[in-house]
Amino acid sequence: MTLRGLAGWIPVLVAGCVVAQLWSRGWKPAVAESRRLDAAEAEVRARHEALLETRAILADDEARIGDPIWQERVRRSLSSAGEPLRLESLSGQRHDQQRDEQREDPGRTLGGD
Repeated sequence: MTLRGLAGWIPVLVAGCVVAQLWSRGWKPAVAESRRLDAAEAEVRARHEALLETRAILADDEARIGDPIWQERVRRSLSSAGEPLRLESLSGQRHDQQRDEQREDPGRTLGGD
């Protein structure tokens, strides 16, 4: 092979080196980052669903607390029953049940079935 023939292959070798660098320093890390972000997205969506469920429960509790009829029922239960009726005994059961389910199966969201 002559010097002129070798000089003709230099552009091909340079282009091959550029492609190899793009592959090793660009494409492969980008694919790995994409996979990592996809996994993180699934986790964020699960947390979002759990927070929406908790928000709905808390909104129900807030509406119940602001209801004068419910307040009167609680007042009467406090004055007549042996064990007082507490807010935690009404809404806390749902929170406790969901917390127990979450402890048993951490991969499961609070609102997901």
